[in-house]
Amino acid sequence: MSKHLFLATSLVAVTLGLGLAGCAATTDSGNPADDSVEEVDSDYAAFTSSSKTVGDWSKLQTGYECLTALQYFYPAKFGVSLPVAGPGWDGNCAPHGACHLWLDKRPDSAEWERHTTGTPQTYDLIVYPPIGNDIWGHIASVDHVENGQIFVMDDNYVAHHVKSKTPHTVAWPQYGWYHLKKLGNEAGGTPPGGSSGGSCSAGGFYCGGDKVSGSKDTLYRCNSNGSASVVQSCAKGCAVRPGEDDACRTCVVGGYYCGGDKISGNASSLYQCNTEGRGDLVKHCSKGCAVNSGSDDSCK
Repeated sequence: MSKHLFLATSLVAVTLGLGLAGCAATTDSGNPADDSVEEVDSDYAAFTSSSKTVGDWSKLQTGYECLTALQYFYPAKFGVSLPVAGPGWDGNCAPHGACHLWLDKRPDSAEWERHTTGTPQTYDLIVYPPIGNDIWGHIASVDHVENGQIFVMDDNYVAHHVKSKTPHTVAWPQYGWYHLKKLGNEAGGTPPGGSSGGSCSAGGFYCGGDKVSGSKDTLYRCNSNGSASVVQSCAKGCAVRPGEDDACRTCVVGGYYCGGDKISGNASSLYQCNTEGRGDLVKHCSKGCAVNSGSDDSCK
């Protein structure tokens, strides 16, 4: 056990051969979690290595959980931080799991663009959901895309707490990835929609000011000629969602809501509405969550 004080829960563990170890999180201080991993079917860790390496991975250290390694790498390489994965569950994403960075502990939208379509670029942060006995999911940094396959660099995939020697594939589909805005499109690859310009994509939905002209609190649909038609005025504001259609918010930014009350989530958990109109998990309510008309929801 490490001498550092950690938030991560201690879990009894077994690693099978070179199978994938559970990718738990780190603490607020950035220290790695303890040596705990959970038993995982080694079939989930199947991968194909590439002889090609595009990125500079000298600052990606070895000896950590997957999320911890990247929480060191991105500040060292680019001067940006990653969130701390919290202690609660979100669906089947376990406490402190890397999957929380897609579900409820997202990187700062001022620095990162969230994508679910297109082709990821070198150094994009890619997040994978839980699978089988791996209840933490996985997280990695993209090296390149080759013949339609995404090759990544990471820790704790090819072997327990070991940095990958070469870029490799991951055995199951990703949620999506985050692109560091300050890198632009220099790393190569294709941004969602196939264009790096400021024009909108025909049929897409956009808030005013996001690739279309108009009120920031109005949702528009992009026409085939590049103009935009009003869809609706958003009473609670319009949410810009990089990599997917924008949408009117159903919740008030900063407000607290039970899952299912204007935001998606567990009915027994309390969430805070973010700028994308989604809920960031605040806590799981042991006695249930109370929907309060005219004021913030709260745990009972």
